[in-house]
Amino acid sequence: MGETIIDEYIDCFPLGMSQEEPIVAFKPVKTANYIGGAGIVSSHASRMGSEVSLFSLSGDDKSKELQAKISC
Repeated sequence: MGETIIDEYIDCFPLGMSQEEPIVAFKPVKTANYIGGAGIVSSHASRMGSEVSLFSLSGDDKSKELQAKISC
């Protein structure tokens, strides 16, 4: 049991050190979204041969299409 979440990975290009603070400034290059939480756990268990049932609620937003692609 758990919640299905969307993990977002952002690939970045380092621009250099910030002049105001001791941190590195980055420019986002590419983003990718993946199923996380209970969704990915159930997907992995299913692909290893387990019989899996996943029930989840999703909002009416752009992430619901990604959540619908979970293969269990």
